[in-house]
Formats: sequence, C-alpha cells, structure tokens
Amino acid sequence: MSLPFPALEPSKLNELTPEERLVFLKTFLKERNDKLHNQHLRGQSGLENTRDRCDVVDHLITSIFQAFVLSHSTPPQLALVANGGYGRGLMNPGSDVDLLFLVPKSSKKLPPHQTELIREM
Repeated sequence: MSLPFPALEPSKLNELTPEERLVFLKTFLKERNDKLHNQHLRGQSGLENTRDRCDVVDHLITSIFQAFVLSHSTPPQLALVANGGYGRGLMNPGSDVDLLFLVPKSSKKLPPHQTELIREM
C-alpha cells in the first residue's frame, strides 16, 4: 500500500458538505478495500493484508479527526483509542472499527464541539 493518501487531506475534507464528505469517504474506503482484495489475490500474505487494512483506517480516522480540529478554534480534550482487531493492527475484510473516546468528564457534560466530534467520528 502506498502511503500517504493525498486524497484525504484534512483541509480538503472541510471543503465538503457533510453529505459530500460521507460519499467521498465511502468511495475512498471502497477503492482501498478493492485494492487490498486485489493485492491479496496476487499473493500478498493475509497478515500483511490485515496490517495494510489498518493503515488505511488509521489514515481515514486521523484525517477525519484533523479536519475536525482544523475547523474548530478549541481543540477537543479527549483521547481516541483503537480497540479490537483494529487496535491490534490486524483488521480482516468486513471488520468493524472499534473506537473508544476517553474524555475528562461525564460525556453528558462535554462541550458541544466535543460531542459533535464524537458523533461525527
């Protein structure tokens, strides 16, 4: 897999409406998943393929998070933790992306921009 993925520049993501961004990100994932599938069919090991799949998701999550931070004057006070297969760095095709948001206080008392970030992610 060739990194980085210039198509997911955070500033470019912010230029899209939420609906356009969703379509764009779904298309990006489909194209990358197709590429990963073809790499595996051409002989790439399953282990390497699962790691490449995590690289794609890492870039996607990081780009979405950075786009959000760029569009808000106050950075969110939270930690984003990967769990499950994604957290282990071994994502199989069709795996879900398990994320944990660690926040400094009850989620019901978060500022609106932090709640928005968690919802958007």
